[in-house]
Amino acid sequence: MPETAPRSFTSPADEAFPRRLNHRLVARDFTVAELSERSGVPSRTIQNWLSGEHPPDRSRRSLDYVKAVASELRTSALFLLTGERK
Repeated sequence: MPETAPRSFTSPADEAFPRRLNHRLVARDFTVAELSERSGVPSRTIQNWLSGEHPPDRSRRSLDYVKAVASELRTSALFLLTGERK
C-alpha cells in the first residue's frame, strides 16, 4: 500500500492558523528570523505557515515545530492550531 502524505491540521483554505500565528508574532515584536532562531524552527517553515501555502501537517516533527513556536510566542500549540484556549 503506498504511503500517503500526512494530513494537515488545518485545511489549505483555512486562513485562521496563519492569522493567529501572525498576530502572536506581531504581539511579541519578533521577525520571522528572530522566531526561527529562538525556536529552532527553520525560517522557511515559518514563512510557509504564514503564507498559508503549507500549513503544519500531522507529523511528529511538524507538531514539535508548532510547540516550539508557540512556546516562544507565549501561547499554546492548541490555540495556534485550532483557536481554542484551555
